[in-house]
Amino acid sequence: MALSRRQFLFRGALATGGLVFSGIVLRAASFLFEGPGRGRKSLSDREVAILEAMIPVLLPGGDGMPAGDTAFIVPWVDGFLKHSASDVRILFRSMLHVVENQSLLLHLGRFSKRTLEERTRDLRAYELAPQYLERKAFQSVKLVVGLAYFEQPGTLDAVGFFVGCAPDHLRHLSKERLSAHS
Repeated sequence: MALSRRQFLFRGALATGGLVFSGIVLRAASFLFEGPGRGRKSLSDREVAILEAMIPVLLPGGDGMPAGDTAFIVPWVDGFLKHSASDVRILFRSMLHVVENQSLLLHLGRFSKRTLEERTRDLRAYELAPQYLERKAFQSVKLVVGLAYFEQPGTLDAVGFFVGCAPDHLRHLSKERLSAHS
């Protein structure tokens, strides 16, 4: 039985769509088997590159606030994830890959390789996403990066948090800052 042109195009489109979908699923699932990068506790080298590309967009600095320091924030997030529940670790890492792969799919380029302006537009789209779960997943990534930012040296000073003495439960976090205020 010969296929009509319409049947051929329809089946070809289905096969192509299936191949593209399976490729995306395999690529997204592959990170689960990827171990931590060299010198890392939980993040792979690819995830570090994605996170390093996100930090200047999320924490650009200005108005007396320091910019996000990738040399401080990435190891902090890596350590935080190491001591978090496995579900938290998987969800955080998954969201990093979603950002990278969606950019690859929509813009034919990796998020981590795009310009600052393009990355800013991409992340702004996540903040304004109509899907509730997509927005909340991105907010969870921003929360963890924000926690790291406020541990970054100089950030709490810029906010004016330690006016006078530090609370006892935070004294161990920045002894050098406290000695500068004494």
